[in-house]
Amino acid sequence: MNEAEIHIIRALQIHPNYMDARLNLALLLLKKNKINEATEQLIYILRYNSKLYQAYYLLGKIASIQGKYNEAIQNYQKALSINPDFDIAKNDLNNILSRQREMP
Repeated sequence: MNEAEIHIIRALQIHPNYMDARLNLALLLLKKNKINEATEQLIYILRYNSKLYQAYYLLGKIASIQGKYNEAIQNYQKALSINPDFDIAKNDLNNILSRQREMP
């Protein structure tokens, strides 16, 4: 466990509903390829606040990594419905849609 994770976990022990910390934990877990744990954190976040577009974006990334492109598209679109200016989600969505058009 690195120092960032330790600080995030401590913050969540004090304030379990501190969603920024939980979002950062999900991101760290994703970077460590702990997909299931990251997904659990993101689902928790969205149950608490369904307007956190970053959580939908990360769920889209996870779905894309897993080859679940339709699910990824849905999550990217949900993120963009909340924040239409979220350029990273726009780019990732466009990349998936472009790949799907190129497939026979």
